[in-house]
Amino acid sequence: ITASNDGISVVGGGNVNRVENAGTITGGLHSAFVDVNSQVQNGISNTGVLDGMIEIFGGNGSGGGSDLLNSGTIDIGQSLSYVTGNFTQQSTGIFKVDLMQFSSYFGSPMVIGGNASLDGVLDLSFIAGFVSPGAGVFTLLDVSGATTGTFSNYADGETVGVYDGATLKIQYTANDVNLISTIPELDAGAATGALGLLA
Repeated sequence: ITASNDGISVVGGGNVNRVENAGTITGGLHSAFVDVNSQVQNGISNTGVLDGMIEIFGGNGSGGGSDLLNSGTIDIGQSLSYVTGNFTQQSTGIFKVDLMQFSSYFGSPMVIGGNASLDGVLDLSFIAGFVSPGAGVFTLLDVSGATTGTFSNYADGETVGVYDGATLKIQYTANDVNLISTIPELDAGAATGALGLLA
């Protein structure tokens, strides 16, 4: 399905038990959208492909947010995406992000209102012409709750890329997933400076 606006859409006070996607959905605006007045009680489960921004603002009908479970492929591109509930990626899942210059972001690419349970693959790509952001911290997944697990292809501290002499390494904290940019000639302590996107 290729939609001009939203692929999965639960709006206007809608109340559904569960949404399951086993196909390929490409959204012109959102691949999945749940507005703040609507509920998905048992979350959205993706075993197929969700291609496009995800904004899940609704609840689960029990005071919590709507969850997102991924065992397929989610590609949020260059968007800023949001899930009110928990985000779980299983071992077969792939989470794809096309990173812009870090200074172009006014928030993290993925914000999770609940907990994050991570497994599977993190597929990072960088826009053409991506240059070193300097030393600092960029929050890739901003998680309000607890973060458990890691992406299977990146252990904590593993290098994800080198740009203009700056090395980008992944960092898993109790809450977030960050990219740490270090420049060898700088004192290691300088690498903890913010890029404006600290959790």
